[in-house]
Amino acid sequence: LTFALDAGHGGPGNKGALGSTGAMEQDVNLATVRHLKALLEDRGARVVLTRTGDEEITNAERLKRVLASQADILIAVHSNSIGLTSHPEETRGTSTYYKHLCYRPLSLFIVKEILKTGLPLNGNVGSFNFTLNSPTELPNVLVELAFMSNPEDEMKLLDDDFRKELARRIVDGVDEFLDACDE
Repeated sequence: LTFALDAGHGGPGNKGALGSTGAMEQDVNLATVRHLKALLEDRGARVVLTRTGDEEITNAERLKRVLASQADILIAVHSNSIGLTSHPEETRGTSTYYKHLCYRPLSLFIVKEILKTGLPLNGNVGSFNFTLNSPTELPNVLVELAFMSNPEDEMKLLDDDFRKELARRIVDGVDEFLDACDE
């Protein structure tokens, strides 16, 4: 199979969420996607990245790259933030997002696996209007790993071993999804 992996944000004008330590979402996302890429390639998959470094790419260009790659599955990776709207210690956890109901199973298998890391569930959200959730040509999911704005989540996201574990859990969720498709 061919996987398109999107490390959300990137470049000087699109750093994404900032953690209290100064950690940037764009860096956490890319580091996690690199682990995900290695794990998928170890299983024999072909992997295409929408960005490979600190580059700024519009969502429209990311989508063009995904569709041009003829990928079978698209996984977009982000790290969440509450912004300035509530208390950062009260909002944490992992979530997955999909737009089309037919891709909900992929998002559920992945979030179920990520919960095994000890992160709480923040949600599984459908009808989500995000450019990379819009394709109907291939199963796709947006994974919000954890909250950059939550001190406990941020510390986990800064731990490379934890990011590797997140990547392993995403791959396990994809495996469960593919097994269910075979049935």
